[in-house]
Amino acid sequence: MLRRGRQDIDIASGQRDYVNADRYALPVDVDALAVQPHAHFLAKEVRGWATPPGGAIVPLIFIKDWNFHWQDVYTYAQPVALPAGTVIEMRYTYDNSAANRLNPNRPPRRVTFGQTSSSEMGSLWLQVVPRRQADLARLEEDFAPKILRDDIAGNEKWLEVEPRNVQLRAELAACYLEANRLDAALRQLNEAVRLDPTAGRHYDVGRVLLIQQNYAAAESAFRKALELKPAFTEALYGLAVVRHGQHNLDEAIELYGRALGGDPSNASGHYNLGRAFAERGQLDRAIQSYHRAIELAPEDADSHQSLARALVKQNNVGEAIYRYRRTLEIEPDRVGALLDLAWIIATAPNVELRVPAEGVRLAERAVRLTKGVNATALDTLAAAYAAAGQTDRAIETAESALKVALESGERQLAVEIRARLERYKQ
Repeated sequence: MLRRGRQDIDIASGQRDYVNADRYALPVDVDALAVQPHAHFLAKEVRGWATPPGGAIVPLIFIKDWNFHWQDVYTYAQPVALPAGTVIEMRYTYDNSAANRLNPNRPPRRVTFGQTSSSEMGSLWLQVVPRRQADLARLEEDFAPKILRDDIAGNEKWLEVEPRNVQLRAELAACYLEANRLDAALRQLNEAVRLDPTAGRHYDVGRVLLIQQNYAAAESAFRKALELKPAFTEALYGLAVVRHGQHNLDEAIELYGRALGGDPSNASGHYNLGRAFAERGQLDRAIQSYHRAIELAPEDADSHQSLARALVKQNNVGEAIYRYRRTLEIEPDRVGALLDLAWIIATAPNVELRVPAEGVRLAERAVRLTKGVNATALDTLAAAYAAAGQTDRAIETAESALKVALESGERQLAVEIRARLERYKQ
């Protein structure tokens, strides 16, 4: 569903010709299956169309005399082919004057964007199917930032007329977080706390402060939440993460345990408890926690990769290889897992575990993903080439790794690469 339409709507009292227009260029080939116009009482004319590259305009919908009850899903008799580069446009006009017989406000008043029918909206949803399955992710990646910008603009405009709407501030803060605007999110949440000083509002503030690694302030927010709601396991878990971030592992482990006692199905809690045990060198307990996290969230790549690393430290390399493979099934472009697995299957002392050709493929992928400027990735690829008997390529790649390591100031890694390079030359 591709949504067109600005959300910063602001129609002055008496304005008869307000326009909401928007456009979007498709990055991939799609077929349009249906269209859904949406507006409230002030809209008068609703129009949507598409312009393919070098082609004639393709009408998508035209309602000349809009009525609130016209909002519906209209399915095309035949799919409408829209090739990559097609520009989808919409243009809605609004009448906020007394002459509009459907205007609910007598006399007319200023109307802004909002979800209620006393406010106004203007969206044109187009249901599309990419021609190629692989293009779906590309379309979503291209379109998502536009939707996020529109949601932020709409919530900001809505907040102008409902400044005491606490839930709206929380929703706007969530949008800011998604856009990585942490300070803006924190401002909204702090204002929400002022208007509604409940445990949940303090907890939300703590979460943002935790992302900012402002541990002292985050702890204060979580403790305030717990004062107001002593059985608030999420806030207790937040405190555990604070202590973990401060490298106070003993207290972090104790707090994780208490939080998990109240919410044993928290997969992230088990994962982070495993991390804390691993950092203390308690590998058996770390592995146990990672296994529990995976039971609760089987597709969590972090848990599989962390379990693999703990298994390597226990010399359980065979099981570690399986866990690395599961990690890459879930997230094929995870560079750390690519490099770890490539190194293991290229250099394992047990020759039965070595698969040099696969090690080369994995390391080459990691080098491509890191654009050839990561010394560790190049070093791993050199080791894989050497294991595969491609000595000249191993030497050439190790020399590149050494150069990158020296340029980036990774002195210890440079020493290790230089030693391996000499072995390849010998």
